[in-house]
Amino acid sequence: MREKDELHIPGAATLKTWLINTASAPIRSTANTEILESLIRQCYTEIRSYRLAGHGWSKLAIKIRKECKVPCSDDAVKRIFSYIDREWAKKTGEPALPEVKVRSALAKKKKEAA
Repeated sequence: MREKDELHIPGAATLKTWLINTASAPIRSTANTEILESLIRQCYTEIRSYRLAGHGWSKLAIKIRKECKVPCSDDAVKRIFSYIDREWAKKTGEPALPEVKVRSALAKKKKEAA
């Protein structure tokens, strides 16, 4: 039902319907983040060793998605691990792992060409 003060904008009704339907099914990202954090805490020592050996976040995220069926991105795994690592560093006094910036092959080629 349209009120007198509302302007008729094409697609507004469709947008409202979509918003109502979407709001009725909230995303599960919070639940996934909690599961991912719990998983990273359980495997913290192993992940730390994995990182010290020079392995990347991408392969780890793929393994988590495949084996544990927990949706996650490379960045989410990195962010949560870094948070837990800083927490651990405060408790133990041992320094957290440094953030490593990995450049793509294309970025390396551009730098070499310059």
